[in-house]
Amino acid sequence: MLRVFPLASVLLLGALIGCGRPTVAPEDVFNPGKLQGTVDTNLPDHLQAKQQALAAAFEVIMVEFVEPESVAENVPGVQFLETNDEFMEGTIELSRWDFNGEPTGNDVPVVMFFLEDGPEQKQRRVERVYTVTGGAGAATIGRKK
Repeated sequence: MLRVFPLASVLLLGALIGCGRPTVAPEDVFNPGKLQGTVDTNLPDHLQAKQQALAAAFEVIMVEFVEPESVAENVPGVQFLETNDEFMEGTIELSRWDFNGEPTGNDVPVVMFFLEDGPEQKQRRVERVYTVTGGAGAATIGRKK
């Protein structure tokens, strides 16, 4: 049989060897943009600027592991008023976030998912509102109390 169908045998063998190999679905590939909120371009410019400032701060915190109080060193003109302990609230990592509705005045609502320490590494969902004064390029960000 191998003499008659050598190409078919090679193809069958190749298919069998490939079985059992894990494949990665496109949606499972790490994509930081998918883990972060997107600025709503339908908003007025001044509200987009507030979202842009918050998005820039969260990006360096989440992707580059910069502590919140050091955001200004990585995002010129954007000052984040929380310390790392205040921001993390006992968790070990910000794993994803998104905007949670439209900004109102200076207040920008967000939903955040933090990774908790421990063998199960559970995610903790937190809703916060940040007050953003100024906008992209010159903004101060603090959590609304």
